[in-house]
Amino acid sequence: MSTGNRINFLNYCNLIFLHTVRKFGTIYGKKALHKILYFEDLESNDFSYRWEKFGPFSYELKFLFEDAVADGLLDINPIPLSTKDAIQYNMYLSNKGKEFLDKNSLDPEATNRIDQTYDFLKDQNPRSMELLASVHYLIRNNNCPVDANKIHGIIKSLKPKSGFKLSQVDEAISELRKNHLI
Repeated sequence: MSTGNRINFLNYCNLIFLHTVRKFGTIYGKKALHKILYFEDLESNDFSYRWEKFGPFSYELKFLFEDAVADGLLDINPIPLSTKDAIQYNMYLSNKGKEFLDKNSLDPEATNRIDQTYDFLKDQNPRSMELLASVHYLIRNNNCPVDANKIHGIIKSLKPKSGFKLSQVDEAISELRKNHLI
């Protein structure tokens, strides 16, 4: 890929990322951001995802997030989490980010993917998004059978402290099926 094409691709990924934030209004934490973009990216594969502590994770998205904050396109509101010694970085577009997007539209196909992802995840909390994305990733990328017991066992071994129950995995599989994602 030439340098010019690489820059155009990065700009396109940045637009997808920022338009997604705009659609959701506020995204409650970086974990939710990764899961939202994971589902938005299923058809286009613009971002590279790998398994990390909380399921599918993209380093490209991590860097786009950091750049957007540094460039003043995103505002973040750090919220200390009461159950852990951690901070959730809630994010939304800054005025500069809104102005940037007003000047930079997306193609209808990308806009449609963002709308579909929004419809699927708008009522999910970050933990539910984590489970949905984890189950989907295991089925899609590890040729794991669509079997709640097997997937639950894999999740328990990969994420022993997550506390996901078999019934939650079964519900996640049902939700993914209902939305034609598996």
